[in-house]
Amino acid sequence: MSDTSILSLGKGLELREATGDDRAFLFGLHRLAMREYVQATWGWTEPDQQERFRLNFEPSRIQVLVAEGRDIGALTVLRTPKELVLGNIEILPAFQRQGIGSRVVRALLAEANVRRVPLSLQVLKTNPRARALYERLGFRQISETLTHYVMRATGPVRATAATAALI
Repeated sequence: MSDTSILSLGKGLELREATGDDRAFLFGLHRLAMREYVQATWGWTEPDQQERFRLNFEPSRIQVLVAEGRDIGALTVLRTPKELVLGNIEILPAFQRQGIGSRVVRALLAEANVRRVPLSLQVLKTNPRARALYERLGFRQISETLTHYVMRATGPVRATAATAALI
């Protein structure tokens, strides 16, 4: 079971634990949200992506993002005593560019502040919109791989009306 006890997303958004019944939604979400970037990085073949998804599908590590009763996204977060790692965040295209991703990341930053640990992530080099979002939220590149930028936020979240209630 994932630890989401500190993570609060505010009005209208919540997280729930994924189950085996979410498999089709989560693969469809991955296809819609990430195909462009996966295609540009490694290439996309449907059978290969379905097999990779099947092999790596662990519902206990995934939280489904719910907006007003509708599943709209998913995220994975690894919580260790020394850091939080945002493994993945995917939001349906119809719900992107509405500040939802920012709310999720700000909530994770607030959790990291409470725990006094950094929040780290990797972003595909082929996804400049996501990288720009993370930079706006205070992440800085600390290294890179062939395919990803490795980023970390270590400073405190700037208190805003949205984040003050989370801290």
